[in-house]
Amino acid sequence: QRLPNDVLSGLQVMSCFGHDVSLEILVHVRDVCSNSDIVAGLDLATKELLIKKADTRDRSVYRFVHDMVQNTVYQGIEQQERVHMLKEIADTLIARTHEGRRDAILFIIVDLINRVSPRNTPV
Repeated sequence: QRLPNDVLSGLQVMSCFGHDVSLEILVHVRDVCSNSDIVAGLDLATKELLIKKADTRDRSVYRFVHDMVQNTVYQGIEQQERVHMLKEIADTLIARTHEGRRDAILFIIVDLINRVSPRNTPV
């Protein structure tokens, strides 16, 4: 069964962050890859049992149910598209993160940038 494009797009953006990502971060990058309703797509992926949503007192987190699911989604993104997506996510986080939250999100941004460095992209 093929996933709808908005669900697949949401999973692809989510996979760029690794095993899990907070709802706060996803809201910042909701427009990446023309996916303005990323949360609705991820809620559908939750119903398909590909990811789980965990709510704690101070935040909500989406998690892949297994590392293999995350890896399959991430590796399924064509290399050039993946590099573009990682850059777009990093640029969006830099632009949309307000000054008081930059420190908390800095490590996420650095990780994204490191994955598009020349040593991590095939020649």
